[in-house]
Amino acid sequence: MMSTRWENWVNLALGLWIFFIPWSYGGNIMGDSIRPVVWNFWISGAIVTLVSILALNQIKSWEEWTNFFAGIWLFFSPWIIDFSFQAVYFANAVIVGMAISIISGLALPIAIKAEKKLL
Repeated sequence: MMSTRWENWVNLALGLWIFFIPWSYGGNIMGDSIRPVVWNFWISGAIVTLVSILALNQIKSWEEWTNFFAGIWLFFSPWIIDFSFQAVYFANAVIVGMAISIISGLALPIAIKAEKKLL
């Protein structure tokens, strides 16, 4: 059976990275103007991290789809939540969101194939 272990380890690391970005940026992370951005990173990072941990045990397509769409959300969130003017948050959301989506997209066909073998 083909393994997607490296993809899930990379997404796990990226999820943790996104989760901890608000603390690494410094300043008042819970200021009124930045609060939605911080929550965006915490929730997105937690989802990607937890789903990646589950996928390390036994890969399923829903896990890859979840991370794929979490990555898409991260990519577009600077414009949706309107923080595209904050360079550090913007760059991390766009670059890491794109990476998560691409990596999950690579793992998705393997997950689907593995599920079909189990049926």
